[in-house]
Amino acid sequence: MKTNLLYLLSFAAALTLTGCPDPVCFNPEPVYSFAVTAHFTPEQDSIQVGDTLYLISEFPSTMRPVGGQEAVVYTNSTGIGNTLGVLELTPNKSTLDAVYSFDYFNVDGMIYNSKKIPTPERAQQIRYKEEGEKYILKVGIIPKKRGTYSLIIGSGLSNGRRTGDECSKASFSTSLTNTDYHQYLYESWWGEPVSPEPDYRYLFKVY
Repeated sequence: MKTNLLYLLSFAAALTLTGCPDPVCFNPEPVYSFAVTAHFTPEQDSIQVGDTLYLISEFPSTMRPVGGQEAVVYTNSTGIGNTLGVLELTPNKSTLDAVYSFDYFNVDGMIYNSKKIPTPERAQQIRYKEEGEKYILKVGIIPKKRGTYSLIIGSGLSNGRRTGDECSKASFSTSLTNTDYHQYLYESWWGEPVSPEPDYRYLFKVY
């Protein structure tokens, strides 16, 4: 389930990014694969309708690829995008697509809804802002209705660069660094323990 969901979220991110128009650039596999982090704040297992939850991520433009020895300067990206899956956990052990149960605003970078993907009600699109020698993201999420929710961060993608290696795609495996993902909410909903605790899913209740 995790693999399929993250694939769909990554595919959705790819659909909303612009790549190189030159046919020689058509390569479905990223040239580089980086590991980056994100977190939600404030880290609380419950908030109220109208409160703000922030999603924050920041990483340098010079990084060592996963499994690589040499650092890579990956500046001037055509756009590093990602997705944020938004689901409501219902009492009957089913989920509802819940993008429209929240309002959103941008501080750095962007969070937005795209009709170019098959299920825009399931995932928001994310785009990082390049500033100086780093990529940054800070967006706000405001619940409009009560419920128990799961936010799922996808894997980021850049379809190339504006200068230099125009066709050098890069993937950005994203993990959450929160000290508590409130996994107990998922386990009480599902009815049994889940191990290991996933680092891509953040849960909370809205009162």
